[in-house]
Amino acid sequence: SPQPGDENFNVKVRIEDENGVEHFWVGDLQLDAEPYSGTIGNDAGIVKKVKLGQKYTFTRKEISDWMYMSGGKMEGNYTLRVELESMPPKEAAALKKQIGW
Repeated sequence: SPQPGDENFNVKVRIEDENGVEHFWVGDLQLDAEPYSGTIGNDAGIVKKVKLGQKYTFTRKEISDWMYMSGGKMEGNYTLRVELESMPPKEAAALKKQIGW
């Protein structure tokens, strides 16, 4: 239920092929009914069956994270919260400021 000021909704989806497993941000979401669909939002590093900008369908069980912006503050993105702990402190602080944390 988006509220005023909520935008840029994305989910992170687990995708697997013969090369391995990778998690991709998917935006431009269509969530009316399963399977859901959206657009792959990052470049592949391992998996070769998808590419940036490609339309992709997925189910709820494939979702590993979610995020959206609310009034300039990022909500969700729990994978980034874990990654921040291992970043150099200056880099982590700059990123937190950028996303409103």
